[in-house]
Amino acid sequence: MMPRPLIYQVEGDCRSKSASVGGMNCPQLLSSMDIEHRSKILDSLWRERQERKYNDIVDILNRSDGNWNQTMHTMLLKFIGGFDNGGAAMRLAERVPYAIIMRERSSKMAIEALLLGASGLLSLYDSNDEYIAHLAQEYIHLSAKYGIEAMDYREWRTSNVRTHNHPTLRLAQLAACYMDSDITMNSVTECRHLADIYKLFSGRASEQWLRHFIPYTIMEETSATFGKMKCELLGINFVAQMIYAYGRHTHSEALCTQAYNLLLSIPAEKNRYTEEWNATSKIASSAIDSQALIQLSREYCHAKRCHVCPLGMNTDSR
Repeated sequence: MMPRPLIYQVEGDCRSKSASVGGMNCPQLLSSMDIEHRSKILDSLWRERQERKYNDIVDILNRSDGNWNQTMHTMLLKFIGGFDNGGAAMRLAERVPYAIIMRERSSKMAIEALLLGASGLLSLYDSNDEYIAHLAQEYIHLSAKYGIEAMDYREWRTSNVRTHNHPTLRLAQLAACYMDSDITMNSVTECRHLADIYKLFSGRASEQWLRHFIPYTIMEETSATFGKMKCELLGINFVAQMIYAYGRHTHSEALCTQAYNLLLSIPAEKNRYTEEWNATSKIASSAIDSQALIQLSREYCHAKRCHVCPLGMNTDSR
């Protein structure tokens, strides 16, 4: 328990400081700690964040009748959707479940038709285009075969999103990965290094989408594959999460350790949270560190929970 004077000091500084990273000049405080003490705090924060993510995955697992492949499929689509379209992508995973994708995975055209047709996004494109017309016909056939009802395209955010994160492009890239790689819960848990993730998600989207993913617009050609940074984020926010959750659920300490070591091998994310903490000196070097700092910022600094902040409490007990 922190002595009362220190609690007041931390709370007072935190609430008067405009920066969102918290008070007591926290970035300088954290960077001044010896590596062992700082690592202990960051590891604790990472495990705290992992526990919340584990609970989220278990919720999806329960809704998926205990099917880990469907859970993996839902989490993968959530990641592909990102901040803007994660919710819509999860709903798409329910309409086009993993089992259907696997039945049709021998054809990239079929998987594209399923994902783009069921998402409702296909309706945004020029039906006079030969490729689009072919996809539309394929979707009509597959939707009748599996009883799929398309979403409303308005469920997706397509404007004011980063060009390379346009949902059509991301779904086309994912369709290629599903066809080119054996994406299963087992193959995900076999990932131990970034190279494994690059290989698993190396599928190349159809040429159609490299310049035409924005409706009625010809773009400068974009990448057919997930880029290096996207694969790193896949490792952090999807692969490692699934490995850890599966290990935690099956009581496999080896898999939980594997998830930790994978994150330790991936460079720290560069975002507004890590930038704030790294302003004084580089604190985050691995994804373990950056995930811990996100947890610290969101759950303690932004929530004004300075009185239970592990940084202040550990500093006092040092």
